[in-house]
Amino acid sequence: MLDAGIEVGDAPNRFGLSAPLKVTPTAASGAPASADPFEADRRLNTAWAEGDGRRAASEVLTSDAWVVDTGHSPAMSPVMIRDRLAARPDRYTLERLGGEISAGRDLAYSYGAARWTAADGAGKRGHYVRLWQWREGRWRLLFEEIFDRPEAG
Repeated sequence: MLDAGIEVGDAPNRFGLSAPLKVTPTAASGAPASADPFEADRRLNTAWAEGDGRRAASEVLTSDAWVVDTGHSPAMSPVMIRDRLAARPDRYTLERLGGEISAGRDLAYSYGAARWTAADGAGKRGHYVRLWQWREGRWRLLFEEIFDRPEAG
């Protein structure tokens, strides 16, 4: 996920952050077997493909989520996240390649391939990674990073 560097004492890491992403514990029980985090991932991928990703992401992101895109510091507040989502392309083609769910069924991660068109019209490709947490009776998005893959040189 996010490599923010090594912290030394109170010194901030390369993003100027003094604390790493914190996973807030939830209720003692995890998701029921019928609640599939990868279905939530699929719905979000579909929304991005249909041009409705900003709304769909806003509905599943937690209030303490982090959103990271290539070349930007993590967005870690609702206002920063709103602005980061607004700056993203209208559409992504996202294909889940894998992921796992914790034994307690309270955390899951997913990752996959990403393709989009940049503002300058250039086709981009890369990957995404997400951390899902079972909260408030549903899978909520705690972390999302979409990053482009450097061109072979």
